[in-house]
Amino acid sequence: SFPYISQPVTKEKNILFFSGAGSLNVNAIEWFIEEVFPLMLRKDSSIKLLIGGKVCQVLERFSLHGNIELKGFFDNPSDFYLLGDIVINPVSEGSGLKIKTIEAVSHGKAVVVDKHSLKGVYAPDLFPVFPVSSAEQYVDCIISLLGNETQLENIKSSCLSYIRSLNKYIDNQYYKVFGDGEE
Repeated sequence: SFPYISQPVTKEKNILFFSGAGSLNVNAIEWFIEEVFPLMLRKDSSIKLLIGGKVCQVLERFSLHGNIELKGFFDNPSDFYLLGDIVINPVSEGSGLKIKTIEAVSHGKAVVVDKHSLKGVYAPDLFPVFPVSSAEQYVDCIISLLGNETQLENIKSSCLSYIRSLNKYIDNQYYKVFGDGEE
C-alpha cells in the first residue's frame, strides 16, 4: 500500500520532476525542457523547473539554465516534494505501474502527465491527475494551477481519497489471494 504524506501548499512557482536515469525518463524531460518550458517561461519568466533523482546525472548541460535547478539525489522523496505543488510526468511510453506518478499523488500534488500515464492505473476515472497530449496543453494546465491555492487544496483532498481507495483495493486483492492469515 501507499502512505499518504500530507504536505502544505507552497505557493511557489516550482514545477517538479523526480526520476531515475532511464532513457524513457531522460527523453521525456529533455522534450519538456526543449518544447514546453520555453513556452511556459514566455507567459511567466519566474517559473522554475526543479529536477530530482538520478536523472540529474545525465542533464548537466541544463545546469546553467537560470530557471532549471538540478537538485540531485534525495534519500527521502518527501523532501523533494516539499519544494513545490505541481509535478510533471511527461513520459509518453513504457509499461508497468507509473510509480513516480502514484508517488506524487501520494504527496497530494497536482500532477500533470502525458495521457499515457492513465494506462494500467487503478480506477483511471478517479485518478487525480491532469492528462495532456501537447506542449500547449502542458503550458495551459500548469499556468492555470500555479498559485491557485483553492484548486491545489482541492487536489490534495482528491489525492487522499484516491490513495485510500487504491490501498483498500490492494488490501482486498491481497486477501482474495492469501486470505486473512488466520488458520
